[in-house]
Amino acid sequence: MKEFGLVVSTSGERAQVQVKRKAQCDKCGMCIFPKGADTIDFDCINKVGAKIGDTVEIQKEEKNKILSYILIFLVPLLLIGASALVGLLLIKIDYWVLILSAITLTVWFILLSVIDKAVKKSGKLSPVILNVINGQDIVKDGIVDRVEDETVK
Repeated sequence: MKEFGLVVSTSGERAQVQVKRKAQCDKCGMCIFPKGADTIDFDCINKVGAKIGDTVEIQKEEKNKILSYILIFLVPLLLIGASALVGLLLIKIDYWVLILSAITLTVWFILLSVIDKAVKKSGKLSPVILNVINGQDIVKDGIVDRVEDETVK
């Protein structure tokens, strides 16, 4: 998914890019805009040398969204089912099945937190700045219009 945004800060090969909410954002859910927010900041890999104030084109991978959904929603459901099955077969006391499921979910979400920090640190799933939109380009609703300057010719 490609987006356009404004670089608000830089640090080495990283940049914070502010992206404005569009009508399509309600359908997608990939960026998870906070309620009532018109913008969201992304920590992007900046190998093109974008500077503060530059308008840039960034790309987020769609496959990362699917992987996130699997880790956040599917794996916990499978863990609840597995821990309930183990609890019913081995312990055979209903409230211990509930306790075992709660412990399993707690351990999973702690592990998921550690995985999230490691992934953020590695930058492998971070959005990437593809290019800097120069002063002759106008970005409106996520579309770049090239403006020909007659005086420059």
